[in-house]
Amino acid sequence: MLGLKQSSRHKKRFDKKVRESVLAGYCGCLRMKLIQYNTDVSVVCPGPVHSNLLQYSFTEKSGEFYGKAWSEDGYRMTTSRCAELIGIMMANKLGEGWISPQPVLGLMYFNQYLPWPYQRVFTKFGMKVAAKMKTTHAEEK
Repeated sequence: MLGLKQSSRHKKRFDKKVRESVLAGYCGCLRMKLIQYNTDVSVVCPGPVHSNLLQYSFTEKSGEFYGKAWSEDGYRMTTSRCAELIGIMMANKLGEGWISPQPVLGLMYFNQYLPWPYQRVFTKFGMKVAAKMKTTHAEEK
C-alpha cells in the first residue's frame, strides 16, 4: 500500500503523462485536418533550456520576484539555440521535433523506443543524474 505522499506523486506523474498524450493526439488530429488547407502543424518537445524565466518568476508575495538564476551547467541549452532549432524544424515542415542537449536527448529516445530496458537502467543510474539536474537548478545571488 502506498503512502499518501507517494500516491500523490505517482498521480501527478500519471496526470502529466495523460495530458502529454492527449495534447500529442490532438496535434496529430489537427495536423491531419489542416492538410487540406495547406497548413502545417509542428509539435515541439524542448528539453532543459537555460533562460532568465526563473529569475523573473513571481513568488507568493505580491510584486516580488524569485531573483535566482539558473546555474550554468551542461544540461541546458541556450534559448537562442532552442529558437534556432525550432525555426529549422518549422522551415523543414517536421511534424514533431525533440530538442535537447546530449545526453538528455539520447535518454529520451531510449525511453521512447526501449521503455523496459530504459526503466531498468534509469532506476540504477538515472536518479543520480536527475538529482544533480534538480539541485543545480538555481544558484544563490
